[in-house]
Parts: sequence; structure tokens; C-alpha cells
Amino acid sequence: MLRVVFVAVMGIGALAALASGILLETTDVLVGANDSPDYRVLMEAQAFASAGSIAAALVAWWSWRRLEVVPVRRR
Repeated sequence: MLRVVFVAVMGIGALAALASGILLETTDVLVGANDSPDYRVLMEAQAFASAGSIAAALVAWWSWRRLEVVPVRRR
């Protein structure tokens, strides 16, 4: 049960980061904060990187579930 809650919360976080990156890309939300295009690109890249990192971590955790580590017998 805890695993499902964790994955759901992390998935929502990834979607929120992706949505904020898309919002920053398509609108002028940061017009008053800083007019530098470099700052805007930095914020977009950070949002997309966060979403990608969370998605990669969830996929890695999902694929690791079925692996078994067999202990090596020493002679």
C-alpha cells in the first residue's frame, strides 16, 4: 500500500514539474520576475529535468522489482 502511495505522489510531482515547464515555455509567466531569456531557459530546463529525473527513477524502481540477487557461495 505504501508503495502505491509513494508512486502516486511521485507521479503527481513529475506531472506538476512537466506542466510547469510547459507553462514556462508557452506563456510569459516570468515577465515581471526577470526579463533575461537565459533565466527563462534555465527555469524551463530545470522543470523538464526534474520531471525526467522523477520518471527515470520510477522506471528504474519498477524494473528493479523483478530482479533477484543470488548470493555467491564461498568455498
